[in-house]
Amino acid sequence: MLSLRSPISETLAAKQSRRIHAVAPDAMVAEAVRRMVEEAIGALLVIGDHELLGIFTERDVLARVISLNLDPSQTRIRQVMTPEPLCLRPTTPIGEALKIAAGGGYRHFPVVENDRLVGLVSVRDLMSWLVRAQQDQIDGLIQSMRSQYRRKRYLVDPDDLEA
Repeated sequence: MLSLRSPISETLAAKQSRRIHAVAPDAMVAEAVRRMVEEAIGALLVIGDHELLGIFTERDVLARVISLNLDPSQTRIRQVMTPEPLCLRPTTPIGEALKIAAGGGYRHFPVVENDRLVGLVSVRDLMSWLVRAQQDQIDGLIQSMRSQYRRKRYLVDPDDLEA
């Protein structure tokens, strides 16, 4: 059932790809951007020594590379990434995640459980899940109404009919 109290783990489970897209901190921005374009994604997690160091997003490209006239082929991810990103737990309610996103201007959240990275969700993932869940609920209500009215037989008194 549709609920903003549903955990983001449901959103992770519904994603088409559970793959975690990552980049090394010493990778060049040009290489990372190329990957983001090829894979049609808006963020890469920055992983070094088996540890989440940061996140590199489309916004980082604009605000920290292009706007400062840095050369993407000469700039390392570690120089322009967002360090220590805000992480959510799989049990975080979808509604809470959306509030955090709206309040802080976030679009992507690493999801961590027991100090282990388990995924990445975007605001788009959360909204897509809500739309699908709402559509499922609407379809169920329509089906219920159709079956309820099909089963009923209505008696008509012939004296109540006009000729």
